[in-house]
Amino acid sequence: MADKNHWILLGAIILLIGGCNNEIDLVRQSDPQPIVYCVFNPMDTVYYVSLTKSFQGDANAYDLAKQPGSVFYDSADIRLMGLGSDETVLFETEFVPCDQTKNPGIFPETGGYLYRSTKEIDLFRYFHLYGKYAGITHFRLEVRIPGYGPLIESTIPRIDPTGIVVPMFDSTKFDFYSRTPPRFVLRSEVKDYSDAIDFVVRFRYWDWYPDSIKVFRVVDLLIRQDLAHRQVVAFDFSPELFLNQLDRNIPDDDQVKEREFVNFDFICFNANNAVKMYVDTWELATSDYHMVDFTNFTNARGLFSMKNAWIRYNNTFHHGTLDTIAFSPVTAHLKFKGSGY
Repeated sequence: MADKNHWILLGAIILLIGGCNNEIDLVRQSDPQPIVYCVFNPMDTVYYVSLTKSFQGDANAYDLAKQPGSVFYDSADIRLMGLGSDETVLFETEFVPCDQTKNPGIFPETGGYLYRSTKEIDLFRYFHLYGKYAGITHFRLEVRIPGYGPLIESTIPRIDPTGIVVPMFDSTKFDFYSRTPPRFVLRSEVKDYSDAIDFVVRFRYWDWYPDSIKVFRVVDLLIRQDLAHRQVVAFDFSPELFLNQLDRNIPDDDQVKEREFVNFDFICFNANNAVKMYVDTWELATSDYHMVDFTNFTNARGLFSMKNAWIRYNNTFHHGTLDTIAFSPVTAHLKFKGSGY
């Protein structure tokens, strides 16, 4: 009886194998997934939304990527709303397609992926001067795509700029290499302060070429990042980090005869915590870890966030700092002029 059951089972397995298709589909077919990006600054007067979609097909991926129909939607209803604590709509703008094209590369160099707000906006001024918009507690971005089905939505809390309390004024002269390096104090004005903060030096200079030709340059130097989880943050400026950032971000150029410092800004950028989570996820994705990509949208992939900037403008250096930049072993190859030139 046992032998009989054995042969019956073996026969069933053979029938199953014989009825299977020898070709195995290793790629799971799926519908296109919307991909939405919107990071807006309340100080801007125009906001933008990028809308594309994932794609899949039997053709070469590079060929598919160049077809607008593979990566762009024909149309979409996009709107941004500022809401009060009771969900009352206090601010609203729609978005329409604009003619902005992508840079040359894999994807189509045609319009169709970028949408712009339909009216000029001055939310930053309204936040502080007008009671109507001052009541905004959170923002919601909604995207409806004909034929797609579900509503695409993301909601984020409103965040105000993280202020630079010290230094207190613009147009200040700094000596980064004195006995006591400059100390900076940043403060968030709200309890739900941002978890994503970048402190940047925006450095301006001239490149001088033969025949008295000069080209104006601007470079952002990241000085400190992720100053999170405290309402007040204080730190000392690191001269070594500053020199290393100059060395890393300003390229050598054999054609340049010399470089001339102009001035610089201190900028504190802050954004919703979603930005930090998004960046951290991509850093893990490019490492040895395997991790699902981050999104803060429902029914789509992508990122929605506010960003702010608090700026101390047009600062200059003490002559000792200029000489250090010019003659330090770290930065001497950049050819900056010292204070006596």
